Amino acid sequence: MNKQGNEYADAVTQEQATEDRNKIIHTIMDEIESGNLNEAAPNVVDITDPYEILDDSLSFLDLLRSEGTVNMFGARPELEEYSELGKNLTRMIHVYWMKTFGVVALVR
Repeated sequence: MNKQGNEYADAVTQEQATEDRNKIIHTIMDEIESGNLNEAAPNVVDITDPYEILDDSLSFLDLLRSEGTVNMFGARPELEEYSELGKNLTRMIHVYWMKTFGVVALVR
C-alpha cells in the first residue's frame, strides 16, 4: 500500500467505522419497515435481518476482491446487481467496505 493509502487508512478509527455501520443498519431497517426490500435481495438468506444483509454484502465485496476480476473502486454496480438493494444503499455499503477494508476488521 502506498503512503497516501496508509494515511487514509489511519484516519478511519474504529469509532467512525462503528458509526458508519450503525447508519447502514438503520437505513436497512428503514427499508425493511417500508417494505422496499420485500422483493429485493434474492441472494440474501434472511431479508428481515439487517445485520445479515450487511454481512452478506460485505462478504460479496470480499469475494469480488479475492477473484480479482473487478476494480474495487467500481464494484458498487456489481453489488447492486447481486443484492438488488438499490443504488443508495449499495453506495453506502460500498463506501463503508472501501473505508474499512483491512483497517477496522473488528467492526465488520
